[in-house]
Amino acid sequence: MSEVTRLWVPTFSIGRLFDMRVLALALLCIPNLAVAADHELVSPDSLEWKPMPLNWLVGKIPAGAPPVPRAEYAVIHGDPNKAGPFIIRLKSPPNSILPVHWHKIDEHITVLSGIWCIGQSDKIDPATCKDMPAGSYIFIPRRMHHWAITKNSIVELHAVGPFRAYLVP
Repeated sequence: MSEVTRLWVPTFSIGRLFDMRVLALALLCIPNLAVAADHELVSPDSLEWKPMPLNWLVGKIPAGAPPVPRAEYAVIHGDPNKAGPFIIRLKSPPNSILPVHWHKIDEHITVLSGIWCIGQSDKIDPATCKDMPAGSYIFIPRRMHHWAITKNSIVELHAVGPFRAYLVP
């Protein structure tokens, strides 16, 4: 009598097929769970402050409006000129008025020092702006018209780029 070798033949069922799809999907996600090779440490003395690029402002300043202050910015993370998350710090001369504008992106702002007076209207009116002292958090949804008066302040802005401010005529 000859010996018969039995081969293992997998049996498929709907449940097993579903399990295999879940496993395949999980395996595809593993590279996304990898830890970044480097982390970032940024100290205040390592910041490189630069004049805010004029191409961040889109449109014309209305007649009679104060000139746009020469604010400075420092990149903390990412690139505000490209698509993707970024963090920048903005420093404006004291009592500067940032004109009425809006963004295509949501802004998350933390006041790090001084006071940032924020207004939410189509017209600048210092009597209606809200003083936000150091430690304050401000969320400005995309397309919301807003403006600010700086009071010796530095703010940190978190958003997803590219960053542009569209001036309201």
